[in-house]
Amino acid sequence: MKNLVRSLAVIAVGIILFSCGNKNQNNDADIADVIDPREDQSMQRSGVDTAGVLYLVNDYLRKLQENKIDSAMEMLYEADGDTVVPISDKNKAEIIENLKVFPVLKYTINNLLMYSEQDTEVRYTIEYFKKTPDNPMSNTLQCVINPRRVGYYWYLTIPKRKAEPNMEEDRKLLEKQKAEEEEALKEAAEAREKAREELKK
Repeated sequence: MKNLVRSLAVIAVGIILFSCGNKNQNNDADIADVIDPREDQSMQRSGVDTAGVLYLVNDYLRKLQENKIDSAMEMLYEADGDTVVPISDKNKAEIIENLKVFPVLKYTINNLLMYSEQDTEVRYTIEYFKKTPDNPMSNTLQCVINPRRVGYYWYLTIPKRKAEPNMEEDRKLLEKQKAEEEEALKEAAEAREKAREELKK
C-alpha cells in the first residue's frame, strides 16, 4: 500500500512539473507572436531615419531653450492628409502663449516610438522653472511631438495634445505663485514707502 501511495505521489509531481514546463513554453511562444497593432510592418526603418528625427527634435528644443521662438515655430507643421502644412497662426499663437508659462530651460528626450511614417512619437521632458528647496511644486513637464515622413523628408508635426493632462493645473498653480510673488513685492514696496514717510516726520 505504501509503495502504491509513493508511486502515485511521484506520478502527480511529474504531471505538475510537465504541465508547468509546457505552460512556460506556450507563454514564450505567445509573447513572441505578439505584434503592436500600431506598428506598420511594411515600413522600412533605418538608423538614418532615427538620426534624422532626433536631430530635428533636438534642433527644435535647442531653439526653444535659446529663446529663438520664431525660428522654432518655423519648424512646426500640421498634418493635412498625406502631406503637411505649416502650422496655423492660431496654433502658433497658442504654443507661444504656452511657452510664456512653460519656457524650456532644460530638456531631455526620453523615447522615440516609430510606429509608421504617419504615426511617430518623440516623448521628452522639459524643466520650466528653477526649483528651490522650499517649493514643493514639480518643475518638469512631459511633452510629445509627432515627426512625420513625407517622401524622403521628416517634418515635426504638433499632436492633438501637446503635453500631459495636468498641464492646465500646473498653469494655474504657476500663475497663482507668480501673483503671490508680485503681491509680496508690492506689499514690501508699500512698507518701505511708509517707513520713509515716518522718518520724514
